[in-house]
Amino acid sequence: QAEILANQNSDTVIVKLEAVAASEDEYGQYMTMQVDASFKPTNAAASMVGRNANVEVSSRAVADATWGFPLCVLALSDTGVGFSTDNQAAFDSRNCIVWSNSDDSRSMNFPGGSATAKAMCAAGGVYGGMRARPSPASQCRKLKDPLEAWVPPTAGKCPSVATTPSVDTSKLADDFDALLKFPFDLVQFNEEYNKLMLAILYLHNGGWQANGVGNVNRIAESSAEIAAIETELDPFLNLNQYLRNHPYFNLSNNSLTSAGLLTSGEGKGMTLSEVAQLLGLLDNLDPADYADDNYSTAPTTILNPGTFCGLDIAEGHVKLNPGTYFIKDGPLTVRRRATLSGDGVTIVMSGQDAYFGIMDEARLDLRAPSSGDLAGFALVGDKSRNYSGASSSLKHLPQFVASPRPQSKLTGSGEVSAVGTVYLPRHDFAVTGDGAGQQTSPLLQIVAHTVSLSDNGQISIDFDQAKAQMPPGIKPERTARLIE
Repeated sequence: QAEILANQNSDTVIVKLEAVAASEDEYGQYMTMQVDASFKPTNAAASMVGRNANVEVSSRAVADATWGFPLCVLALSDTGVGFSTDNQAAFDSRNCIVWSNSDDSRSMNFPGGSATAKAMCAAGGVYGGMRARPSPASQCRKLKDPLEAWVPPTAGKCPSVATTPSVDTSKLADDFDALLKFPFDLVQFNEEYNKLMLAILYLHNGGWQANGVGNVNRIAESSAEIAAIETELDPFLNLNQYLRNHPYFNLSNNSLTSAGLLTSGEGKGMTLSEVAQLLGLLDNLDPADYADDNYSTAPTTILNPGTFCGLDIAEGHVKLNPGTYFIKDGPLTVRRRATLSGDGVTIVMSGQDAYFGIMDEARLDLRAPSSGDLAGFALVGDKSRNYSGASSSLKHLPQFVASPRPQSKLTGSGEVSAVGTVYLPRHDFAVTGDGAGQQTSPLLQIVAHTVSLSDNGQISIDFDQAKAQMPPGIKPERTARLIE
């Protein structure tokens, strides 16, 4: 281009055109170019006295340019495992980069699974790098949060009347805790079933009260036996089954039907397993629990932009009209065989206890806006750091440990088709079970506290802005400047 411009001026001659330095690292390509030009302008003063002397003038220009690669994954955590795959999980993103800011020795951790990207780089060390292509670089510089200065829009007040089924997880936790503390008699059941239930009591650290205290103590003495039962045990599914079959179950504030459904409280109409799932104690339900669901023929519910204090989508189709949706102080869950879809939509997770879960055989189909202030953003979280975990007496259970961060998951056989940027700077983002992207996304950027894939979880990205027909929420560094 420099040569073309120079040749347009008949008095200018390119003396030297040189790429002084060109390089590529995990973040992009760099080049420095030097152009030397000379020209001989007519010496007008000399011509007046009959002389044709010319004065040769030379000039040099030096410029550098950066062509950064698109960012697909950035784990912001400074400590621990930032990005990982395990089991049979697969991450595939061949033309964008994956980065972990953790300076831990296992900043990137690949005990199983596989990962492919344009480049991968860890501020700390890499474990199991042979399962990643290309082999991740270690001891890289930390990337500054590209949206550190960006402030997501602010949520409004929750509507006085809920337009969709929603649950208050704090109240749900209190109801659930009351059920777990209900006194029941284990002695009447056979020895093997006693062992199973007593193991649950043991695992829950005395959180429940039982009439057969002596029996509890006797069984609990055999730690090896308890450990053997624990490996096969899903306490809440077994508890649910126990209470379904119990001849007598009643509480002053809550009770179960013969089918095991709660008859009152925040979880009315749910099984204990469903309650445990919404509280984050179980990832997924037994498919037999929703074998009769038929999401494909269920009517469609249409929602308009606004603020929702938690949103639990457990059945049918929910379609989001274009705009911004705030999920405030509560989780967004899509479960069983429900579907949630939206084109031109941004979902903002706002406030304490706001996280998302796509579980069971649920489906999420989300496409970010292509224009406006939130162009390219599909799912974002605020930057509040006062998350304290669910507040309830359930903290006495070993399975329920208050997390300093929200845990957002794609799990079970849940499927997601997402085009846009997922920016959740305080969330741990996990893809587990058989959770997977429903298709290869032409534009998917994930920035989270940590990112992990396990079991058969899958994410596939073919980064192509032209196919996506929208700008990326996080633009790669692409600059050119004159330095001399």
